[in-house]
Amino acid sequence: MHPFEMTFRFIKSFEGAPSTNGRPRRRPLVLLGEGDALLELHKVLGAAMEKNGLRAAEHFTPHMTLFYGAKPIPMQAIKPIRFVVNEFTLIHSELWLTQYNVVDRWSLES
Repeated sequence: MHPFEMTFRFIKSFEGAPSTNGRPRRRPLVLLGEGDALLELHKVLGAAMEKNGLRAAEHFTPHMTLFYGAKPIPMQAIKPIRFVVNEFTLIHSELWLTQYNVVDRWSLES
């Protein structure tokens, strides 16, 4: 794929996992992304994963997580944030540990 522009126009909280052990629910506050090229990248990656015996998510909400908080934030419009995506990074997220390990990086072709 070629590099592509990503745009964020809204901010909101996702529901997050239910509370456990008396701890409050941790809701991710995210920027919601737009862009056909990102959805195409998701589709191509999902097909490659399935071809190699892995499961791929059928649904995808393009977003960038900012932080986790207890209070839900409703969707709000923001001044658009734009940038060019020129690299893809595969990250292994260790569930519930907020620990992220970079597996590999690939540049998108110009």
